[in-house]
Amino acid sequence: MEGKEAIADGLRWGFAGISSFGFDINRYFASEDGTSTVIEVSTHHVVGKGNHLDFPQVFVVDTDGTRITKLIAFEPYGPHGMAGFGLSIGHLLHRLKSRRSATKAA
Repeated sequence: MEGKEAIADGLRWGFAGISSFGFDINRYFASEDGTSTVIEVSTHHVVGKGNHLDFPQVFVVDTDGTRITKLIAFEPYGPHGMAGFGLSIGHLLHRLKSRRSATKAA
């Protein structure tokens, strides 16, 4: 998200449907001039009818010294569509091959 309108739209979208937010800061890194920060968090949210979401997340925040000018969030979601399907099949085949090799060695 870049710019005031995009950030506001993104935050509105992100807050819709979430009844409780939780963030534990694991670590953060700030630039020498303080205008850029990277924050690693453990996320604990409650959505919908009490479903819990717990996952790691990283935020990259740029400011002009007083206001946020850019915000990027990284979640551990894999690719979607055919690329995600192909990677899933590849991971499955790798696990099966590794299990066979371990069984033969035993």
